[in-house]
Amino acid sequence: MPGFETEREEWERQYAEAHARYEEHQRQIREQAAAVEAAAQASESVSSYESHPDEQAESSPLAGDEALSELRDQLADEQPSEGEQSAE
Repeated sequence: MPGFETEREEWERQYAEAHARYEEHQRQIREQAAAVEAAAQASESVSSYESHPDEQAESSPLAGDEALSELRDQLADEQPSEGEQSAE
C-alpha cells in the first residue's frame, strides 16, 4: 500500500530477526537432541560391559571355594618344600 513502505520495511526487518532467532533455536534443539542421544548410547555401551556380581561369580573359574582350594592344592604340589630344596 502506498505510504506504508517504512512500516513494511520495519515489519520485514522484525520478521527476519524473529525468523533468524527461530532457526537458531531449532539448531540448538537439534544439537541438544544429538548430544542426549550420544550420551544415551555411550551409557548403554558402558553398561553393556559391566557385569553383575552374581553373574561374575558364576562365570569366574575361581568363584567357588572348591575351585580356590583346588588351586591352592595344585600350587602346593608344584612348589618343593624347604627340605626338598636343600637336598638337591
